[in-house]
Amino acid sequence: MQYLRRSFIAYPIFGICLSAFLGTWFASSFESLRPSMRLFILCAPAAFAIDAFARMFYYFGIPGGYVRVLRRGVYACSCFLLFAGLFWLRVPENPIENFAPAAISAKCQVMQVSRSERTAYGVARVVESDVSELSGSYIWFTVARPKRGSHPDVPLFSQSDTILLKGILRPVRIRPPAAWGYVKDAHSEASFNNYLLSRFIYFKLFANSYNASVLSRAPESAGSKISAFISGRLSDAIFSGGDFSVSNNILKAMILGDKSQLRAEDKQIFKEVGAMHIFAVSGLHVGIAALAAYFFCSLISVPFKLRPFVALPLLFLYVWACGFPPSAVRAFIMVVSFWIALVFSRGSNSMNALMVSALAAIIVDPKVIFTAGFQLSYAVTATLLLFSISAATQMAVAFSAMAPRSGLWRTCLRAFEFVAGGFLIALGGGCVAAPISAYWFGAFSISGIFVSPFLVGLATCAVFLAAASIILPFGLGAPFACLATFATYLMLEISAITAKFMPWLVDVRLDSPILCIFFVVCALALFLITGQCRWHWRAGAAAGFFTLTMFSLWIFQ
Repeated sequence: MQYLRRSFIAYPIFGICLSAFLGTWFASSFESLRPSMRLFILCAPAAFAIDAFARMFYYFGIPGGYVRVLRRGVYACSCFLLFAGLFWLRVPENPIENFAPAAISAKCQVMQVSRSERTAYGVARVVESDVSELSGSYIWFTVARPKRGSHPDVPLFSQSDTILLKGILRPVRIRPPAAWGYVKDAHSEASFNNYLLSRFIYFKLFANSYNASVLSRAPESAGSKISAFISGRLSDAIFSGGDFSVSNNILKAMILGDKSQLRAEDKQIFKEVGAMHIFAVSGLHVGIAALAAYFFCSLISVPFKLRPFVALPLLFLYVWACGFPPSAVRAFIMVVSFWIALVFSRGSNSMNALMVSALAAIIVDPKVIFTAGFQLSYAVTATLLLFSISAATQMAVAFSAMAPRSGLWRTCLRAFEFVAGGFLIALGGGCVAAPISAYWFGAFSISGIFVSPFLVGLATCAVFLAAASIILPFGLGAPFACLATFATYLMLEISAITAKFMPWLVDVRLDSPILCIFFVVCALALFLITGQCRWHWRAGAAAGFFTLTMFSLWIFQ
């Protein structure tokens, strides 16, 4: 961990990644410069030409350190211009600035879709509509079955289906006028509209079930077939209905990221304890799946150098089955970077792999840095690498040195190390998750810090056992699926008890993105500076910073 702390800022990838963030933020903040995007893109290679000229200074007696600083400055400027132009090139602008709510008919292609008991909702791309300017734009759609009267059920939409919607189209605004309609929870509505604008979705369309239809079905993809196969294998674990059937649905949602089969009360329970992230296929799931695939390769005696090339296709199939969610793709890129560097003996600096995956994600989709998922996943992962893992390791070494030879005492000590290590991980993640959650969702669960060690531990067991049940043949895999379902049942029970006796879901709202960035940067800087301190000093500094952050959020809201 000393190498990690000492080296990653000195690497050129750090300056490139920082310039990419700043260039993308600059482009999103100054939309008036969008007509100049070609100039920005053309200036980027010009900066590299300046760098070639700067090498001549080596021959005029200028110290090499100054020349390296100059060259890195040129690289930073070049990346800044390149990513600013890339944002304007890839992210469309709002086609209609002052659009008033209106009834329209739109032919759309479904990009993402989820379901609940009476509604279907998601993102669609407008193919054709009454408003010609909307063609090619992305909208958020909601199709609901009216509560009163006899109405048809909501059509079963799938990704890539072509659908026809007739309803009310409204522009997305943080706080829409009251004349637009009654809103049950204005606070949640503002948070959701902020989320849509972060994805550069400028319109919402609401339609009743009798005004929605499927024009053409998309052919079943290989990813959906893999997902159906995984779901079928996990269904073998259902014992006799009841709570275990509910737990099996939770397990499927946790493995595949499909929350449509979750009950509303279960969603509320996990939300109150701050554990909804376990249903978003992210670094936790992809990391466990990667370990399972790597462990499977070691069991069948695959040579060390070839293991990543055997495990990565299996991991890619899993990400494909989940529908390529952005968080899973980012984690997959990070695993690829880490394993390739390990195979070719280029070092396995995890922070560098994290920054490479961030750059790849920005290149694929520049607007992704403005999403809550991107910010949470990368900030929390950076915290794990800078603080949580090293502090937990230091604590385990310190306690192991003091442990007597008694087997019972060592067992108790290992259990304590697991709980305390999980608490350090949750505490470090909470320092950066609190301001980001306050900005995007207006709430943060303090009780999640105390139950996360148990929930994450059980989730890890459930995902690992589920992976074993999928890989092993039918007869051997069913018991592992049963154990995975039981671990999920324990997760639900722990969450329900916590939500009942520790309802510490704090309503805090942070409206300033600058303050949010300030808190996150301060937390990461604190973990970087205290990297050489003992684990108890680092834990105390993290606890103090978290307390100060929550108090500051309460003041600034």
